[in-house]
Amino acid sequence: MADEYTISETAKMLKVDRATVWKWLKAGKFPDFRKTGLGKTAAYAISGKSVKMIAEQLGVSLENG
Repeated sequence: MADEYTISETAKMLKVDRATVWKWLKAGKFPDFRKTGLGKTAAYAISGKSVKMIAEQLGVSLENG
């Protein structure tokens, strides 16, 4: 498992839409993430630990992710 994932990578691994990951970010469901860049060009890096925690809550296997 990588240290950090993009919004798209996280959505694919958790088997949800990118919009869902955005909603979860805004709601604070990912305790460990960082914003890189400014404004509309900003990207987000979500920690592998946070992705794993949400996957466990959802019952999603990350063996291939």
